[in-house]
Amino acid sequence: MANRSNMQQPVEDLFVKRLAERYHTNEAAVRNAITLLKDGNTVPFIVRYKSSMISGINDINIQQIRNDYDDLLTFKEEANKVKIKLQKDGNLNTQLQIELDRAESVEEIKELAKQFNSRPIGSLADRAKKLGLDKLATLLLENKTDQVNFKSWIRRDTQGLATIEEIHNGVKHILANVIAKNSNCRSYVSKLFKTAEIISRQSQAVIKTHQQGLPCDTNLHRYYDFQRKIMHVLSHQVLALNRGEREKLLTVKIVPDAKAQEKFCTWARNEIFPFVPKRKDIEHIFNEATKDAFIRLLQPAEERRIRRQLTCRAQKAAITVFTQNLRRILLTPAITERVILGIDPGYKNGCKLAIIDKLGALLFATIIYIHDERIKEAELLLVDLVKKFKCSRIAIGNGSACRDVESLLSNMTSKAAFGSLEVKYCFVNESGTSWYSISELGKMELPNLLPNLRSAVSIARRLQNPLTEMTKVEPKHLGVGMYQHDISDKLLEKAAKGVLEACVSFVGIDCNTADVTVLQHVAGLNLKHAKAIVEYRKKNGPICSREQLKAIKGIGPKTFEQCA
Repeated sequence: MANRSNMQQPVEDLFVKRLAERYHTNEAAVRNAITLLKDGNTVPFIVRYKSSMISGINDINIQQIRNDYDDLLTFKEEANKVKIKLQKDGNLNTQLQIELDRAESVEEIKELAKQFNSRPIGSLADRAKKLGLDKLATLLLENKTDQVNFKSWIRRDTQGLATIEEIHNGVKHILANVIAKNSNCRSYVSKLFKTAEIISRQSQAVIKTHQQGLPCDTNLHRYYDFQRKIMHVLSHQVLALNRGEREKLLTVKIVPDAKAQEKFCTWARNEIFPFVPKRKDIEHIFNEATKDAFIRLLQPAEERRIRRQLTCRAQKAAITVFTQNLRRILLTPAITERVILGIDPGYKNGCKLAIIDKLGALLFATIIYIHDERIKEAELLLVDLVKKFKCSRIAIGNGSACRDVESLLSNMTSKAAFGSLEVKYCFVNESGTSWYSISELGKMELPNLLPNLRSAVSIARRLQNPLTEMTKVEPKHLGVGMYQHDISDKLLEKAAKGVLEACVSFVGIDCNTADVTVLQHVAGLNLKHAKAIVEYRKKNGPICSREQLKAIKGIGPKTFEQCA
């Protein structure tokens, strides 16, 4: 839970009501959950020992409530910062204050503030104001057209005032700025964009590559001519479009109804200028100002808002998929009390083998080649190793050449090549094993082993104890989500931490055998606590009771309550 000064502030009724509806529970349960989280209680502790206070809300929803509340605090902090800055600059008027209070996301707050941010060279409206043209704009807005004399403002030696056209443009930019800052105008534009479509085409860089006859290595071909209503676009499509745009493979646009501009100009003309001037030049300025406000200011701002909204929704969906898949993998039943052979399949560089004992310690590692004349030699070595170490289970990494390894083992078992020993094999998710093999943790655990062989050890251990082994890999390398490389590391790590904590608490661990990577995910413990436990074991031997944990440095009453 975020540690912020405004944690003690009462939770907004609207926020609590929204969460209660989302998680199908009562408001009192949500309030209690938030209070327990604010007091430093972990999700597993709340679900296990405080279930009567939260009306049976499950651990997944409690975790989500914690995330939602953290987001609320972040939003409030950002809103306060923006208000203070706007007030300091003299831009916080009553209308803007109301809009800031109505905002529901950090992105919306930033978009509102952006309109009042000063630029080094100033906006077109700012430059016109510096020339004093805001006086003319004010007269037009107040319908005092009889006092407007454009010719009297001409200054031949001043850029922006040299001609009537320049003066008209300056006034137009000021009026356009007034329109763009009007909350009713922004709301109307949002309504017009509700039926908008998101469209993507191949970028000029891709077109040029094709024209040169060069291959364009990308899996985003389906988005070269993509068109979908924003209300119907799927989360994975949004993330794919973002990636294609970021890699300069796609050009993505939000396109409203063909008559959106015309509808807005007609509406804004009556909203901002509810009068008919007698002079055609002023009427022309009004019409051009509404058009300029829509094309140059409001439409781009609305497109940015929609893209941010779609991205935020897509990222949340991706995180949900990631946590669901990770939980399923971590809670895969462990294969205990077995000697296991792990195989990391490969073609040119061969298949890496590693045999681990019943506790996960490495017994033997080597490389075999099954795609050339050395296949017979590989079969003989497999038979010899399986019989020698009595391997009854074989874990095959699900990467390249895995089907070839499966075919080989299937033929060998059908011919009873392993004799009376009952050998079974299965596929294991190998995502992240390559990363582990070159990580500092991998080097520390298997210092005398080549990196390519470490991956085979990891595959074998994933079958033996998936919960322990998967905690050693960074979340983005686990390969269990949707476009997880497009999600920020911070969000992934936060989601993974919650799932790991819940799974470790659900399964339970032996504090005498668990290593630091697992211990730090026990509810209430962190890396410092985990290292202290391991150090205590080394000095004092096995931990025989829970009460003994209190003697470990750093584990106080609150930490003990959460973890024990």
